[in-house]
Amino acid sequence: GLTLEDSPAGYGALIAAVTPDSLAHVAGLEPGLTIISVDGALCEGGAKPVAKLIDAARSKRGAASVVCHLKKSKEDEQDHV
Repeated sequence: GLTLEDSPAGYGALIAAVTPDSLAHVAGLEPGLTIISVDGALCEGGAKPVAKLIDAARSKRGAASVVCHLKKSKEDEQDHV
């Protein structure tokens, strides 16, 4: 239930969309988060390598454990002087 894009940070995958009522949605994943790790393996590539890691984990166990960066709040995005 995820649509992934290459992360602007240069590593991992940005979650572009989450299918409603999917396992990803129930787990609390939401658009804007960046997946940086799948089952303990750091995601150094973009969206395609991350999708492959997730698919491989799901084929072994039926689920994948992902770690995401939290989205920045509006305050974090502003420059503080």
